[in-house]
Amino acid sequence: MDLPEDEQRQLKQIEEQLAEEDPAFVARLNRKPLPHHRLSQRALFVVLLLLTYVAGLTLLVGGVALGSVALIVLGVAVTAVYPVLVTVRGVRGKR
Repeated sequence: MDLPEDEQRQLKQIEEQLAEEDPAFVARLNRKPLPHHRLSQRALFVVLLLLTYVAGLTLLVGGVALGSVALIVLGVAVTAVYPVLVTVRGVRGKR
């Protein structure tokens, strides 16, 4: 449903007045958010933890397949230790 012409004109005047009074605010409204700002902080945190977990499992499986103790230890550290440390820091930081 379109606005009547007089209301469209009034809206346009308000927009122009706002642009004159506070151009920085108008610029912020017109700017598109960066892709990582589209996700909430919590969703981004969960995605990064899952990616870290998958990377650790990949290292662990690769280490087993290659018979490399170093890759196995690194895979275990990334899979088990790192997500726990990040989660504990995140929980403590919210207090």
